[in-house]
Parts: sequence; C-alpha cells; structure tokens
Amino acid sequence: MLRDVNVSLMEEVMQLRRLRQENIELRRKIGFRERETWPLVPCEIVGKSLALGQNMITIDAGSDDSVAVNMPVINEEGLVGKIVATSPGYAIAQLALHRDFRATAKVKRSRIDGIIAWAGGEHLMLQNVWKTADVIPGDTVVTSEYSNIFPPEIIIGVVRSIGPGDGGLFSSIEVEPRVHFAALERVFVLRYRSDPQRARLEAVSYTHLRAHETVLDLVC
Repeated sequence: MLRDVNVSLMEEVMQLRRLRQENIELRRKIGFRERETWPLVPCEIVGKSLALGQNMITIDAGSDDSVAVNMPVINEEGLVGKIVATSPGYAIAQLALHRDFRATAKVKRSRIDGIIAWAGGEHLMLQNVWKTADVIPGDTVVTSEYSNIFPPEIIIGVVRSIGPGDGGLFSSIEVEPRVHFAALERVFVLRYRSDPQRARLEAVSYTHLRAHETVLDLVC
C-alpha cells in the first residue's frame, strides 16, 4: 500500500513539474508578444512533414484568423519560416530548413547583406557574401530591410564557420539557427503583409531583366 501511495505521489510531482514548465514557457511567449509591435497569431503545431527536404508544419490557425500566404512564422527564439497555404481553420508553413526557402539577411554587427538558404543538415547558409566581407564566427544574422516578406531584425541564427566557396568570389558561411526546429510545438504568425505595389513592380522588372539577359546570352 505504501508503495502504491509513493508511486501516486511521484506521478503528482511529475505532473506539477510539467505544468510549471508549461507555465514558464507560456509566460516567456506572452512576454515576447508584449515586446513586439506586429499583430501576432498564436498557434499550435498539429502536423509535421520532415522528409526529403520538405520541412513543413501544419498549424491550427487559418484564413478565419487572418492568416495569409507569405506571412512570416516565428517563435520567441527567432525566424521559423513562412506561410505557403491556408484553409479557413489551418495553414501550412514552410520552415527555414526547407530546400526552397530563401530570405534576405544581414550580419547584425557589420551590416553585410546576403541570402539565407538551407543546404541540408541542421544549419543554414548565408550566401552571396564576398570573401573580403567583414564576417566572423559568432556574428548574429537577422532578416534585412530589403525583404518584401519578412520585417527586418528578426533573429535567424549565429555564424558558426566561414570557408572558401566553390572556387568563386563568395564565402561559404554556415549559420546555426536560433530556433530548435526538432522541438517546435507552438509558433506565432506575424500579420505582416508585403507591399503589393512593390511586389508587382519587382516581379515585372526582374522578369523583364531576366528575359533581356537570356536574349543577350543567345546573341552572344
């Protein structure tokens, strides 16, 4: 009988510890929401797809909650990804660890610009950075003001290593994400919409430039 009572008490202690941890986590998230200036939609992750580079999550908020495609997804640690599909009650987010994910980024200390992408594994790569650029291990990488999807200064990660690129003019810069993707349970969607006028202008202009370059290549 004493053994049974002891087991019961141990279970209660474990339950109280779990509730305490959840309370601490929620307080931290609430504090994060209070510090941010963008409207946030709190979400639970209800599904994950982590195979063959198709790293996506399903969340329990959708168009009925004003969640729309291309809205950023974050948590209290930093950038998680972006929304790629919605229904009235759910949405699918593409994680930063997705082979098609791209975001304009910046080294916070030196303001060096680059493109953040995933090249496999657990780390990200800061691409299109000159070999002579002022980047050192330990630098913090954030989203830049040049993105039409992500607001600036969202933490992405920390530079872990810098190596030579594939024989070109750029460095190979490995960035360790701040977000622990394997342990994701709750996220926030930023109700941050891109400027449609800017998006239309850039889409038309860049398409025209690419077509012009293709013609030049054919002529040459």
